[in-house]
Amino acid sequence: MSLKPAYDRRSLLALARSVGVGSEIVDLIPDPEELVPHLLRDIPGDAGSNLRAEWYRPFFGELGRDIRIGMGATFLGAGNMKIGDGCFFDDGVFLDSRRGKGIELGAGVRVCNGAYINPHEKEGYIKIDHHSYIGARSKIFGHAGVELGHNVLFSPGVTIVPYQHEFSDPDELIINQGGQTGPVIIGDDVYLGQDVIVLHSMRIGSGSIVGAGSVVNRPVEEYSVAAGVPVRHLRKRYEKRRTKA
Repeated sequence: MSLKPAYDRRSLLALARSVGVGSEIVDLIPDPEELVPHLLRDIPGDAGSNLRAEWYRPFFGELGRDIRIGMGATFLGAGNMKIGDGCFFDDGVFLDSRRGKGIELGAGVRVCNGAYINPHEKEGYIKIDHHSYIGARSKIFGHAGVELGHNVLFSPGVTIVPYQHEFSDPDELIINQGGQTGPVIIGDDVYLGQDVIVLHSMRIGSGSIVGAGSVVNRPVEEYSVAAGVPVRHLRKRYEKRRTKA
């Protein structure tokens, strides 16, 4: 497709025709930030990825070079997102930054199929440093801020929800009782196993491993191996190395 991104009516009509859609769509969806993804989101292969990266670029606060965007990937509030070079968004990812302080991904971050990332609250934000990997179907909410270091590895289904509802008054609806929140900070080179849940105000130190299915409701020190519901410390990663020596 030789068309270049432009958002005047004539260019949008040409884009619609090029993907086999009638001209009436431009009147039905007049906002280019809604229309362009509607037209391009399901085009397969490298052609679709390249078109999305090219045509979506003006919608982002920052969008680096060599970006790959899979089929069905959704970006809401993209003007509040900063995406580094070489990021890869698999099919069906969903990033929503319409509320909060934004989403920032460093270079080479990969977000796998069906992952969901949302700052969620006015003060919320999500920052993921370079070359981290967000596993399929993982969910990150950023109520009071979530920060991931570089080269963090999330297995499928990891969930970060930094909010806990109050429920102490049985005569009041739980939804009306407020709750507790706090930032979640995960260091560099951390590996979270499948279906790990991280609760509010938690710190996971650099170099740590958390076993599959664990619930992190207490801090995990750096270079620790931890697992369980609730999570508990098992050992330091360098203890075994010292024993061998």
